[in-house]
Amino acid sequence: MDMDWGDFDNDGNLDVALATWDTGVTVYRNQGQGQLSKFWQDTSQEAQTVAWADFNGDGYLELAVGGEYTNTISPTPDGGTYSWTGKNYLYRYNSSTNSFTEYDQFDTNDGVWRIAPADFNGDTFPDLAAVNFWGGCTAHLFINDNTGRFNRSDPGSTAQSFCLLDPPYDFSSARTYSTAWGDQDNDGDPDLALGTVIPGSNETWIRVYLNNGGVLTRTNLVNVNVLSPDTSGALPLPLDMAWGDYDGDGDLDLGVVFGYSSFLYPLYGLSNGILQVYRNEGGSFSLFYEDTFDYALTALDWADIDGDGKIELIIAPDNNFPFVYRYTGTTFQMAQSLNVPAAGGVFAIRAVDFDADGDLDVAMTNTEDMSWLFSTYAPFLSPVAKGLVGAFKAYNVDWADIDNDGDFDLLYGTSNNSIVNVNRGDGTFDTSFTFSPNPNAHYVALGDVTGDGYPELAIAQAISSRNMLYQNTSGTFSTLPVWLSGVYDRTTDQMFVDANQDNLGRLDLLVGNNGDPNRLYINQGSMLSTTPSWQSVLPNSTYDVAWGYFDDDILPDLAAADDDNGVHIYRNTGYDGFAVAQTLPVSAARSVAWGDYDGDGDMDLAVGRNNQPNLLYQNTGGSLSLVWTAPVARQTTSLAWGDWNNDGDLDLAVGNYGQPDQVYDNVDSTPDQVNLAWLWQAAENYLTTDVHWVDYDNDGDWDLSLSQEGTLQPNGIYENTFASAAHLVDNFADRLLTPRVASYVHIGGNGLQNRLFSRANLAVSSSLTIPLTITVFDPDTSRLPTTNLSGNQVKVLTYQYSLDGGGLWYPATVTPVLTSFQTSRQGTAYTVQWQAGQDITRNTPNQAVSDDVRFRITVSQENEPLLPYQIAGPVQRVYAAAISPRFRIRNVSCIWPEGAYIVSIQPPSPISVGTKVRFWGAVQQWDYHNSGITYTWNFGDVISDGEFMDHTYTTPGTYVVTMTVTQPPCPNTRPDFVTATVVVTGGSALSTYTVYLPLVQKNGGTAGTSLDTGTSLFPLEVKAGAPSQVTGLRGEAGPAGTTLSWQAVSPPETVLGYRVYRAKIGVTAYERVADLPASVTSFTDDTVGCGYGYFVTAYNSASESYPSTSSFYGPPCE
Repeated sequence: MDMDWGDFDNDGNLDVALATWDTGVTVYRNQGQGQLSKFWQDTSQEAQTVAWADFNGDGYLELAVGGEYTNTISPTPDGGTYSWTGKNYLYRYNSSTNSFTEYDQFDTNDGVWRIAPADFNGDTFPDLAAVNFWGGCTAHLFINDNTGRFNRSDPGSTAQSFCLLDPPYDFSSARTYSTAWGDQDNDGDPDLALGTVIPGSNETWIRVYLNNGGVLTRTNLVNVNVLSPDTSGALPLPLDMAWGDYDGDGDLDLGVVFGYSSFLYPLYGLSNGILQVYRNEGGSFSLFYEDTFDYALTALDWADIDGDGKIELIIAPDNNFPFVYRYTGTTFQMAQSLNVPAAGGVFAIRAVDFDADGDLDVAMTNTEDMSWLFSTYAPFLSPVAKGLVGAFKAYNVDWADIDNDGDFDLLYGTSNNSIVNVNRGDGTFDTSFTFSPNPNAHYVALGDVTGDGYPELAIAQAISSRNMLYQNTSGTFSTLPVWLSGVYDRTTDQMFVDANQDNLGRLDLLVGNNGDPNRLYINQGSMLSTTPSWQSVLPNSTYDVAWGYFDDDILPDLAAADDDNGVHIYRNTGYDGFAVAQTLPVSAARSVAWGDYDGDGDMDLAVGRNNQPNLLYQNTGGSLSLVWTAPVARQTTSLAWGDWNNDGDLDLAVGNYGQPDQVYDNVDSTPDQVNLAWLWQAAENYLTTDVHWVDYDNDGDWDLSLSQEGTLQPNGIYENTFASAAHLVDNFADRLLTPRVASYVHIGGNGLQNRLFSRANLAVSSSLTIPLTITVFDPDTSRLPTTNLSGNQVKVLTYQYSLDGGGLWYPATVTPVLTSFQTSRQGTAYTVQWQAGQDITRNTPNQAVSDDVRFRITVSQENEPLLPYQIAGPVQRVYAAAISPRFRIRNVSCIWPEGAYIVSIQPPSPISVGTKVRFWGAVQQWDYHNSGITYTWNFGDVISDGEFMDHTYTTPGTYVVTMTVTQPPCPNTRPDFVTATVVVTGGSALSTYTVYLPLVQKNGGTAGTSLDTGTSLFPLEVKAGAPSQVTGLRGEAGPAGTTLSWQAVSPPETVLGYRVYRAKIGVTAYERVADLPASVTSFTDDTVGCGYGYFVTAYNSASESYPSTSSFYGPPCE
């Protein structure tokens, strides 16, 4: 007959209580993800109604149950008597026995049909409205005694209880069938709506009793409507009512359903029905909509079932299919029906997020058959884009926190005058900067090039021209570009990415071109190189580029959508460039997006196509295979992965040109099964050129922004409807569409979006911490404008982090350990430190670097005492979640090698075939905590390790020599490299010169760069028969000197001993400091503890080996 939802065990999942006349009350416990199991039942009393509330203020929900009646006389409020007595019970959860126990009883004049709890007197303890349709006092208010009890055995007493209706209190008295609390006049206290039949006058009254500061009286009311019998004499019984702001004007409107009956008893004799919606205009009501039915309507609720940000009516009829009515802007229309067996009487229907997936499901009780629970898969975006900055042609959109105030700011790529739009913090934008002269920016990208935490702006013009960079200084851009590319590009897309993962973490610029090669411009420390370090082999018709992690290293890889030439996957070589790793045979490829849809830790690739179905390729260990094809073909221009419902799965947004934009919801996809459901499409056909997920209003859910080419269409945003951002405006009542609205949470912080990375203490990898700002909101503390009251607390369910953009999640640790938050309407902010180093070391010790980190929090509203004048229910959702914007981390305990250079090549190029050439390498920056530096030489025909090596070319030609410098992982590593060209001729040398590569000076080096190539004490020639090179050299430097150790050369009989060489850092003249027997594989240089580098050789009677495969460099001397 009735139900109510509440989280009685405080686990973040909504449980349900059912009232049944013949079997009493039953509680079903939600075990998570909507799995309900029978938990407790009391069959000792009949039940017709139930309601959850924290009646005694202990932080746990109690259960009020009404409906039982006995044929014993009860006193009435006017001093008379009534022939029956209603019995009502209160139960509390007992955690020790894991069950419910009765703790209070109170009487009414008859069996209660419906109860509704709310703190109507403002003392924070829920009071009760109890109604029945038999007789006596049929609308009784009970005030909580502040201990959670209503234990008055005298229903006629006016002490702490009173009757809202006038006498007589007998079977001819007013009969009340429905009631609902709602603040109809927005004055901050709940008013009470009643649906009452007056047998004496043969009328049905719909009234609202006004609450003035905690006082309700019989005379202070609004007459909403009076209804008469039909032609048969049957009266319309107002079987259910609910408050909801269907038109979004800030006033709660009233929906009522009726069933006609001549018996005045709702369980039999019902015939026709009526739906009425009363529009509330500043506290006065008018009948806005009415519909009649040839069957009774028995229950209703307001809820945003379809996720469009507006509420619908869900309606339960008698012996027919439940259905949904949607407001069209001018009227209501039936939108859909729920396919259930056409039998039974449904006297309660509720919208509730029972599975905590963000959308509202539908539950309904049935007096004659099974009760039903419908899981809903609903979208989370408004169907029409909200214009943000006007209508004009735009070719792409990008967001960043330009001024480091914690809000995302907005920029469009447009041939019109480019304007920087700064977020005011309320979801509206200021035109803060206009470029002059107009750069005709078709494509824009924002990223921090200089490393000061403020993002620079890259601009491309689509025509053959030079790309430009405008510098951001404390939130203001330079009026003219500070950088121009050295070549002309026909750019169709560009993005910032730290392609080479240098120690400074500065972003490089990747440019996709149509008709020119794609190019990479490396950041040299504070500015981009004008010369590209890499370009694709051939020009392609590139429409889109995207970076992601294709393989399992720390270097970002590249995907390029090249129209009918397919999609090219470029693996990052680590040498300031990319190499084709895979080509996907795709036609009409116009967009690409990396995202770990299946949560396996590998980024997968979505491909958008022009008039062809879009595709999804699964990444398995660095190889892509087709696993999904979209059900429809569209003119897709852009794709974006984002978690629109904060459930931990990435969903796919699709931008289409001249056709509705789309979102495919990811419904628990796994590596074995793709489950992308086409759940949303726009109501308009925009000429969309780009889509981008962003939480522009800081309410914790991700909105979808778009750029488009229509001059009359908005460049704007599809707002996410998961949360209603009531914190943005002073008059916020229009954001509160129902009497109870769920809390929401946001993760951010000034500069978080622009964060480069935080380096750990060089001695302890697990010390990396990331500051995060968590802000929690409770929008329904009051409906009074400008108020900012403290709200209900929320408790933390999970902290999580992801290193792959939100596909695979791990548990996260924060300090201080906050398990709950106090909310407020405008938001209460808390700063926590994510213990990133500790968590990454524990969960992913070999993955310490990511440029696509997300942090996630899930919370639920606690069952603490109500706020003053708060309505207890019905509650539709207690769960909320938020995911941070992307940021970067590097949880490494060392500085990677950087500034590799070749000291000398002797004799210099060109050289003759058969000439032995000595190559000597060095590096400007290294980590002196690390165990050793390895120089790897690729001579173009063989590969060798060592600080210097001899090599003899046997074939004429031009050879590119690459020297790569590495060190042991800490826990990840990145090589540095340098190249040189050696010309080998067939005869004698033509000229004499030394090859030097240009030194790229880096900031933050730990060693000097001055060179002294004085005479080395190392032998000039390594002869045949020399032992193998020493491996495994390790070192440790400190105040007591420098201690070295290495692995013994095998086989041992080939070694007579070892020699240790050292040189001042930055000097290539090594001196021999020790000769050791073959049995000794360690050495302590107690004369120096800083400023020197070492290598070790093995020797025998024939010769001495090349230097050890790695060298050890101590710290610089201070």
